[in-house]
Amino acid sequence: SSVAQALSAPLRRAPGPLYPAAMASILANKEGQSPVQVTMPDGSIEEVHIDWNVGPIRNQAYSGFKIYHWNYATVRDHWTNYDKQWVEMSVTEKEVAIYTVAKINKVLRERQNPKPPRSLPKMGRGLRVGGAVVKI
Repeated sequence: SSVAQALSAPLRRAPGPLYPAAMASILANKEGQSPVQVTMPDGSIEEVHIDWNVGPIRNQAYSGFKIYHWNYATVRDHWTNYDKQWVEMSVTEKEVAIYTVAKINKVLRERQNPKPPRSLPKMGRGLRVGGAVVKI
């Protein structure tokens, strides 16, 4: 009888996500747009330019740009090397590639920011010079 009651009871839907916006894809309704704005974990916004035929474009360390390629199981030029093209990637793989490029671009841009000046040692403390402590 309890089985019959369970089978005759109406089905309940599983609750949706608590934060539906958090579940949205960064690529939703953005096909063909460039740049795409990516929200970083610290809350800042990073722009990533995308060539929709070949993938996201990343900055290089010493100026210039290049297309970001995603390699799986790369061990130099081993036979297990597998390179997946942008058009073959799933939406999730594309999102991961875009987030990765956003992080790379942010780090490279922040590396160019001026560094704070080095503080001088406090008076009365010694400064080690080649094994000897010299008073300043």
